[in-house]
Amino acid sequence: MALARVLLAALVVALSLSGCDWFEKSKKPLPGERIPVMQDRRDIEPDKDAASIQVVLPGPVANDSWPQSGGFPNYAMQHLAIGEAPQVIWSADVGVGSSSSRILTTPPVVADGKVFAKDAESTVSAYNADTGQRLWSVTLKPEKARDADEFGGGLAYYGGRLFVTTGFAAVFSLDANDGKEIWRSSVSAPVRGAPLVFGDRVFAISIDNKLHALAAVDGSDLWSFSGLRRQQPGRFGRVHRSALHIRRTGEPASGVRPHCLERVAGRPAPRGACLRQSGRYSRPTGD
Repeated sequence: MALARVLLAALVVALSLSGCDWFEKSKKPLPGERIPVMQDRRDIEPDKDAASIQVVLPGPVANDSWPQSGGFPNYAMQHLAIGEAPQVIWSADVGVGSSSSRILTTPPVVADGKVFAKDAESTVSAYNADTGQRLWSVTLKPEKARDADEFGGGLAYYGGRLFVTTGFAAVFSLDANDGKEIWRSSVSAPVRGAPLVFGDRVFAISIDNKLHALAAVDGSDLWSFSGLRRQQPGRFGRVHRSALHIRRTGEPASGVRPHCLERVAGRPAPRGACLRQSGRYSRPTGD
């Protein structure tokens, strides 16, 4: 019996030393020449000739408004002027901030002498841009909504109205003067980003990767476009004014893919309709 135990122990040690190759056949390497991929690596050096290039900018312009999340609908604010020594003129409490159950991500917008802000509980307020005095406030949170559902959303000013997207899968149109609701429209899923408004249309991207186009006058559903259905849903969405360029951002694994659509009908636009000669997405080229 003792001899059997010794032989068994010796067999276990032999198998452990031999490794997995005792069970698996060794694989032959692929044929071909091995070329190191990092052998041409060089440090980045500044271009000495770039110092002689003269950079010419247009004159700075003082803007009296920032009506949408990206400034203007085309996201091109150009060369803006700012004072030599900016100072805080006023500050105001806009409501509930971030907490363990909700996050405040909505930036304010400025238009028509007013500053519009939205807090973490979907309370939208308007303030006098010169004094900071609160002009009106309205809460858009449904009665039976969960706190965790209210995340994201945004604001956009257009034509005397304030358009609001929320995490409760709803888009609102408010009178910018008194905050009264003009219309509300439901979309397919919560909206995390701010809407884009131009051409009498309201564009919003929901977290199920669907772009919704609503009529600015009454909130009626004009068309919708779905993209990357098989990928992970994007957390935020951004719509660029063009023929229509849509850029969606989400988890890195979801893959970011641009789409170019016609503004009126939502059909895919001809290839190159949204491109400048430089290859970047640009302003509208038509409907």
